Formats: sequence, C-alpha cells, structure tokens
Amino acid sequence: MLVLAALATFGCGPRARCAEGACPEGTLCELDGTCRPLADDESSRFARALRLEAADWASSERGGRGHDQLPLGRGAEVFLAFEVPPGELLRAVLTLHVTSASGVGDVQVFASTAFVGDEVDRGWVPRRLGRVEVAREALAGPGRPVRVDVARLIARAGLGREGGRVYLGLRRAGDAARWRVASPVAVDPELWPSLDLRVR
Repeated sequence: MLVLAALATFGCGPRARCAEGACPEGTLCELDGTCRPLADDESSRFARALRLEAADWASSERGGRGHDQLPLGRGAEVFLAFEVPPGELLRAVLTLHVTSASGVGDVQVFASTAFVGDEVDRGWVPRRLGRVEVAREALAGPGRPVRVDVARLIARAGLGREGGRVYLGLRRAGDAARWRVASPVAVDPELWPSLDLRVR
C-alpha cells in the first residue's frame, strides 16, 4: 500500500536550512534547500488548482484525535492522509499552522504505514518506514504557517496518474520543545491542514 510522509518549511536560502522570510515573495522552499518560483509555466497553464482537506488524521498520543490542536514534539507525532485525485501532478504544497508555540526547531519527515485515525486514537501508532527523509530547521508560530512542496516525494513514492491516498507523518527532533498544530477539527477552518495541488 502506498505510503508517504513529508514536511519542511516556507522560506529558504541557497545551501542553507529553511528560515522564515529567506525566500522572496512568490517563491517556495524546495526540498533541496533552494528557492523555487511559484509562477505558472507552460506545463501548468491548463492545470486544475485544488485544495484538499485531510481525509484522515491522528496523533501518536492516545485520545488526541478529537482535539482542535495536535501535539508535535517531545515524542508526539502527527499523521495526516490526503486523497489525491487522478491526473498528472504538477505541484503539491502541504500547509500546517502552529498555534501555541513559536521559535526555531528541527522538523523531520518520514514515511509511515497506512492508518485509520480511530484505530490510532485507541493506541495503535503507525510505524515509520525507512529512514527520516528530511530534517530542516523551522521558524514557526501563530501567523507563520509551515509549508512544503511535496510533489517530488509523491512522484518518488510511485503514486502515478491514478491518484490515491497519501500518508504523511510529522515529528520533531530529539528534545525540541513541543509545538501544537491546528487539527482538521479546529474551530477556525482557515487553520486546518491542507494540501494544495495543481493537477493536469
């Protein structure tokens, strides 16, 4: 079964770890640490723009699924799943909102096994598959959403043109301070995790 996980942050500089505001307006931090323009090109001119809400989600902390904030850090992990439609995927940007902490800290990316949120809520935690794929330094907090372009990771996982469910796992490194991120049941829907796609 297809699995995928990814996370990084908005803003970066060449050959540097991501930092808030380092990328110029209209660009996004790519996974190689460089700033990539978001302007449309010939390949994406006729693509559909879609914003997906999470089809499923979970916290590694038992009973956390129903809360409007999910803990991230100090051993707490967040899991999200999105249903990607068929077509040629040209862009995929994950957005998260950190609601109760601010400051710089490492965020990590890993692939997880497929999950059902209600089962995780009862104590079954998805397994990490393979090594951590990305470790970046992020500056996040209220009003500073964390964004990552995950299109290349989806392609690497072999999703193809058929579409399917994509599983995302989020964690923080070591003893980094715990963050709280808005969940898909947060009171303000503008803070819900989302996946913005361009599909042709």
